[in-house]
Amino acid sequence: MTKMIFTKHLTAIWILGMAMTIPAWTARADMASQTLSYTGTPNFTKTNVFDQYKGALAVTQILVKVHATVTGFTLDVTNSTEGVVTLDSYQFGTKNVLVVVPSGYTNTSIMVDESYDSTDLFPGGSLIIGGTEQVKDFTYTVPANKFSGFTGTGTFNIVAKINSYSGVVQQGGLTSLLTPGPASGAVTVEYYYTPQAGTIYILKSAH
Repeated sequence: MTKMIFTKHLTAIWILGMAMTIPAWTARADMASQTLSYTGTPNFTKTNVFDQYKGALAVTQILVKVHATVTGFTLDVTNSTEGVVTLDSYQFGTKNVLVVVPSGYTNTSIMVDESYDSTDLFPGGSLIIGGTEQVKDFTYTVPANKFSGFTGTGTFNIVAKINSYSGVVQQGGLTSLLTPGPASGAVTVEYYYTPQAGTIYILKSAH
């Protein structure tokens, strides 16, 4: 009989009496998951190295979930001319690219920290806009024919590329300076399976 013992923060999988310790996993009767986080000031790239799923139960579904946050961007626009210049529109934030290497999937999204319509700037005038927190969540379902890249005894990579983004529409005489703030995120890979009769699940706190 195969016995599997799960803890809240540390999972030990016992297969035919052999123990393997896998850090940073969480599990329940029908799902096991691993989460890795990233943080930094754009522009930056973080390669998240995940362990492949090596459980005894066959995987029926794999989900990749991302929770991203961007805060604190500022945009400084200055009119260096002698007349009034209209700033037609502006927005800024981050351009996020997530590459799930085993399946070849790429997701690109724009997180707009601030967005405004036209504004008149007088000679020598400047406009400094402070960003607000923006949160974005999305889920990617891995096709069944790509499961082999997520299961086994090795590792796989999910790459997060976070770059500053500015959609400023400028006229002659306007200059702008974008100062990025911190960006962070968490990438979770969830493996779903069907519990089998004769498998024992023990859930307990790691504390």
